[in-house]
Amino acid sequence: MQYFSAEQIARQIPMARAIELMREAFSQISDRSARVPVRTHVHMPESEAQALFMPVSLARSQSFGLKLVGINDRNLERGLPYIHAQIILADAQTGQLQAVMEGGYITALRTGAASGLATDLLALPQADSLAIFGAGRQAWPQVHAVSVVRPLKKVWVVNRNPERGERLCKHIEKKLQIEASPAKAREALAQASIVCTATTSSEPLFPPEWVQPGTHINAIGAYRPDMAELPLALLKQAHLYLDETKAAWTEAGLLIQARKAGIITARTPKGELGEILLGRIAGRTSEGTITVFKSVGNAAQDLIVAEEMVRLHEPQP
Repeated sequence: MQYFSAEQIARQIPMARAIELMREAFSQISDRSARVPVRTHVHMPESEAQALFMPVSLARSQSFGLKLVGINDRNLERGLPYIHAQIILADAQTGQLQAVMEGGYITALRTGAASGLATDLLALPQADSLAIFGAGRQAWPQVHAVSVVRPLKKVWVVNRNPERGERLCKHIEKKLQIEASPAKAREALAQASIVCTATTSSEPLFPPEWVQPGTHINAIGAYRPDMAELPLALLKQAHLYLDETKAAWTEAGLLIQARKAGIITARTPKGELGEILLGRIAGRTSEGTITVFKSVGNAAQDLIVAEEMVRLHEPQP
């Protein structure tokens, strides 16, 4: 049994490779060779925290695993990450444990890579500007992944904490040599052709009329029914794509609230990201269409990355 740290994973799986791994993950999700029950939430009010348990098996590679996640809103005050996670990987043939690895970094990596894949499939080919909402742990992988699939020239960072926003801007400029500036939501949306929202907001971050025609949006935060980063009315005009249908309708507040309000129905989403990869549905159909990828995260993404780490460390013949 092997243990892999965040540092090992960061060194050995670059973002471009992670995006390719997400192609495999989302294909397996949509052809149902990935078996992913809706995750179990355990609320712990005495510690103001919650735990998530995410089991998954992958038929193609004959492996299974479990992701354990601890979330605490007060961790940022303690100087700790908002999320801590571990991923366990086992062989489906024997049940033998193969590896345990740090899951917080994998969560950020695979979430960013999913947005990179969605951007590659749905954003305009000439899109070269990004607005990122949020400056937490998920923000940098979002920017990094989008920069892999589109030639970004400018990034606007919208964040309620100016210091953290400035810090992210400096990091983007240092790592990617792309100009990055703090901005208000309206200013950023007026100029961005790609938007990533990576927050835990329970209220829309902007009104729908601020979004420009042709914009692609990756909505990767707001993973509970009481959360919604995007304005519900935006879904009337946008083409909506999901990571996995059942989980999205169970967990994504954006969908749940919009459906209750009569804004959308079960038929509104165009389909899953993996269905585009499998050739079952179309992606972007016109330059002026607003596209939205709503993700709540899927343990198949984590297990695909975990499998890659194990493969990289297999003894060579």
